[in-house]
Amino acid sequence: MFKKRLKIFIVLGVFLFSITVLTNIISAKTIPIQTMYMVDAGGSTAQIDTFHLSDTPWLYIQIPKNNIRRNDVQSMSSWNDSSGNVYKVNETDTGVLEVWHYIANWNSIKKAGLWTVDSGYAILDKRGRIKDSGSGSASFIVLQHGPEPVSSILIVTGGCVFVFRQIWKKRRNA
Repeated sequence: MFKKRLKIFIVLGVFLFSITVLTNIISAKTIPIQTMYMVDAGGSTAQIDTFHLSDTPWLYIQIPKNNIRRNDVQSMSSWNDSSGNVYKVNETDTGVLEVWHYIANWNSIKKAGLWTVDSGYAILDKRGRIKDSGSGSASFIVLQHGPEPVSSILIVTGGCVFVFRQIWKKRRNA
């Protein structure tokens, strides 16, 4: 009789343990990144979709506010240039709702064209299990040409005025 009760108790214990483990696995939510776009600096939230070769693009990600408290947020992004090259960025922060990614060696890999950035995040609990996760995508264009035409016109006009004044002063003093 004791062995029969012990078997029932063990089976019931294994069943409850299995339900608990499955509940923790299933309870991890996948929430898409709703706010993700390119900016021109870390800390900035002003969206920019076009950059020059002299600029450094940053990816801004706003993590959903679901039970973040003091949990670790792991985020990664995959930057794809127009030639098919892929550059990875990984970050781990604690208790943050905003993350900025950039490629540290941007000056050595930058090139003009269309870039696509795929990103994802995972919020981990104290045991390292995933509580929430999500992903998203953004794109931007890097332009190769130099200054804008209006800037060039202003520089040339200013130079012409300067040269004209110098010539005028020489004639007046002579």
